[in-house]
Amino acid sequence: MVNRELALLIIDKLNDMAKCDPCAFACLLCIRVPCNQSLADHPTCQVGRSNGGHIVGLIGILNGLAGNYDDGPKKGWGAIAAVFDPASDVGGHEVFSTCKGFTFIENQ
Repeated sequence: MVNRELALLIIDKLNDMAKCDPCAFACLLCIRVPCNQSLADHPTCQVGRSNGGHIVGLIGILNGLAGNYDDGPKKGWGAIAAVFDPASDVGGHEVFSTCKGFTFIENQ
């Protein structure tokens, strides 16, 4: 179950801190680190797969704190998301060079 009050507090704080150093946050958003099966099996942490293993990033950990949706079209998803500006070429990692083009939102 999503703790919406906590999720909105985290989102507010993330956006505030990201304004202080957008380059640091852009880098943190794109980093994923290997993790074990135990973390991958955690009921609220958002973990992905890569090269046959599990990976986790900042948003996945924060969603572990705020919980995930129990039902509906976003069942299993976390409440916190980062949205990238389509004008910034995230695929080409322009977000690193421009240090802009993202904001944290509630994933409703």
